[in-house]
Amino acid sequence: WGEPGGYSPATLAAEIAGLVCAADLAQKAGDTASAERFLKTADEWNASVERWTLAENGPLGGSYYLHSSDGQPNAPTSLAIPGGASYDQRTIVDMSVLDLVRLGVRAPKDPRILATLELAEKELEVGTPKGEIFRRYAHDAYGEGQPGHAPDGHGNLWPLLVSENSIYLVAQSGSEHPASWYLPTVSGAANAGGMLPEQVFADGAPTGSAAPLGWAHAEYVVFALAVKQEHIPDTPAIVAERYAR
Repeated sequence: WGEPGGYSPATLAAEIAGLVCAADLAQKAGDTASAERFLKTADEWNASVERWTLAENGPLGGSYYLHSSDGQPNAPTSLAIPGGASYDQRTIVDMSVLDLVRLGVRAPKDPRILATLELAEKELEVGTPKGEIFRRYAHDAYGEGQPGHAPDGHGNLWPLLVSENSIYLVAQSGSEHPASWYLPTVSGAANAGGMLPEQVFADGAPTGSAAPLGWAHAEYVVFALAVKQEHIPDTPAIVAERYAR
């Protein structure tokens, strides 16, 4: 969700995982110097994730990862939301922190992940006739308030987040949690042509947002495969071995 600048746990997860995978490729190609440099950087960034993004005195209580930070997550820095107002960065949480788990940077049951997820669910989960669906992040201002209107500062619900959260549930519990319960929630958000939209309204009906959203369909496929295999199919094993295990 690269709208605001700053340090994002999700972006850091992708960068750290990418560096570890690049180091593996470099090592196999005989470029030891590059492999060592990539791993050194990955380890330094991995050791800094919490220093850059974990609030420990935030108004939401306890320790939790921020949606985006200026690198000083305990500071009440004002963060401007595109299309909306500015808010204390410590009040903005989201589900993208789950990329730290999905990409093998943090363990599924890391207490900081669990605490952030609990807060994010309280802030972002909305009950619809199709099931529980999530908003992107607190104070999101991208979306239309009524069908057929241009985006007007009204954040809506994103079906793909149900897939991402369910993929995490598989990582956390394997076959012990019936994450498949949420497959109908995602498919139920499709439009009349069977295409998954970017956003839906609180009644579960598609907004005028992009449809089909390739990202939403891709996450649905990964979600279904994760349920079938009882593990996340796209977690880089070498990253998880280095950090999460």
